[in-house]
Amino acid sequence: MKSTPFITVEGPIGVGKTSLAKVIADHFQISLLREIVDENPFLGKFYKDIDEWSFQTEMFFYVTVINSWMISKKSILLMTKP
Repeated sequence: MKSTPFITVEGPIGVGKTSLAKVIADHFQISLLREIVDENPFLGKFYKDIDEWSFQTEMFFYVTVINSWMISKKSILLMTKP
C-alpha cells in the first residue's frame, strides 16, 4: 500500500499558508485539508481586539482541524480495508 504524507503548514493569520498548501498539494498530487475560516465565530472579534480574542480564535481552529483530521483518517481507513 502506498503511504500518503501528512504535511502541515503553520503560521500567523494572513501570511499565505493556504496559498503555500495549495502549491504543495498540487505538486505532490495529494488532498488538501483546509481550515474552515468562515465558520469561526471568533474571527471578527479577533480582528477588532487581537489580545482579547486570539486564544478563542486559535482554539476554534485547532479543534476544527483535529475534527477534520479524524474524519479524514476514518475515511482513509475505511477505503483501505480489504
